[in-house]
Amino acid sequence: MGYNPKQGGDMMTNGSRIDGLWEPLFISVRTLASSPQSVKKRLEQAYIGSFAALMSEEFPEDLRADFEALKNRLNKWPQTGERGSVEYITQAMTEEEASEVAMQFVSLFSAVARRYPERD
Repeated sequence: MGYNPKQGGDMMTNGSRIDGLWEPLFISVRTLASSPQSVKKRLEQAYIGSFAALMSEEFPEDLRADFEALKNRLNKWPQTGERGSVEYITQAMTEEEASEVAMQFVSLFSAVARRYPERD
């Protein structure tokens, strides 16, 4: 039996709201997949477009570390741990690093999507 949106509220999983996560993560993954720009630029756009506004507390407990790792990879310098501009951080990545980070977006989206209720 799927989740019925007419009943109101968001689907809760371990205190998190899966409905509130699916859409911004989907937008990020769609940006990564469909933009004709470089993977570095797509990462920047995926982060700024919807991902940056997400908070760790919104995720199920078992996904929070993955979310934090991805967010930190895009807004902290790996060498120093200091906060930085996602634009400069992504441009400093190698193509291989950028592709790995893009796969982290896909993996996090996939983990959330597996928990997203089927809609009738």
